[in-house]
Amino acid sequence: MAMTKKPAIKKPAVKRPSAKPVPLAPAPKRPAPTSTTRRPAPRTTKKPEKMTPQDAAMKKILEGKYGKIYG
Repeated sequence: MAMTKKPAIKKPAVKRPSAKPVPLAPAPKRPAPTSTTRRPAPRTTKKPEKMTPQDAAMKKILEGKYGKIYG
C-alpha cells in the first residue's frame, strides 16, 4: 500500500487593521420639511416707543416750520 498525503486544510486569513482610519458612512439625508409641518411665525404687535426729550424738541421745531408731523 502506498501512503497518500492528506490534503492540507487552509486556515482563513486574519485581517489586520490598516494604519489609515476608515471614513464613516455619510449620515442619511432627511427629506425637506413640507409646508404642512412648518408653523408660521407668531405675529407680534410692536409697542410704540416713547419719545425722548431730544426727539420731542426736534418735533416741536419741525412742526413750527412745516406744520403737523405724524409719526
